[in-house]
Amino acid sequence: MTAPFTSVLATLLIVGGGALLYTCSPNQKLLRRALHGMVPVLLEIGFLLLGITVLTTAASFCTACLMSVTLLMIVWCLLPLVVSFLSGRPSHD
Repeated sequence: MTAPFTSVLATLLIVGGGALLYTCSPNQKLLRRALHGMVPVLLEIGFLLLGITVLTTAASFCTACLMSVTLLMIVWCLLPLVVSFLSGRPSHD
């Protein structure tokens, strides 16, 4: 695989895993109810491990883990902000 394709695929997998993990939280605002059960958790873990595995084809294992954790932090910081912004909550004046 080429390096740009590898990076895009790994990014999509890690972002998908991070979003699934966010939707499992009881405080999430993306869905009406939080996802329950082992299936979403196993999918999230699978996405993250597959994303790290794909990244190791382009970088070392430690670098791939660091990139994954950094991307997860970005997802977990920006996803709630984007959901809150797009929900159209009225401002408190």
